[in-house]
Amino acid sequence: MDTLFETKRVRVRRLILDDLDGFYDMQSNANVMQFIKPTQNYEESKLELKKFIQYYSDKERFFRLWALDLLEDQTFFGICGVYDNPEGEKEIAYRIREQFWRRGFGSEVAKGLINYCRQTLQLKHIVAYADERNTGSIHILEELMHFTKRIYSEKRNRYSIKYELSEPKS
Repeated sequence: MDTLFETKRVRVRRLILDDLDGFYDMQSNANVMQFIKPTQNYEESKLELKKFIQYYSDKERFFRLWALDLLEDQTFFGICGVYDNPEGEKEIAYRIREQFWRRGFGSEVAKGLINYCRQTLQLKHIVAYADERNTGSIHILEELMHFTKRIYSEKRNRYSIKYELSEPKS
């Protein structure tokens, strides 16, 4: 499995079908998914994982989500990535299985992802969105990016916070 990048405790690599059990554990967890979308059953998780894998060879659409593994034992614990969102922005995202919360992995992954986007992918401008109730992600994004605005989504009936990074934040 090819490593895209590593942080102190994390290896980021392409998703594979063998990730399905951990992926399903994440996608079926109401606490993990509460600010993202409805939970998924096993078959829905399998279809979504396959879709994410197929995006690697899609030349028309820029959509890259990768697996997060613990360096110490290669345990799959989440996903991160960057993609073209509906507004045409390069948006970063990350999602972590609940049993790995509150250990600093979110910050570590987000920092590594931003560095990878800037240095390897040469992206000049990246954004991130977080549901305003998602205090964990907001804390991480406040540290790494610049607050841009609060946005109301009628479709979701909630507010999101938008963050941007166009140049390194000192």
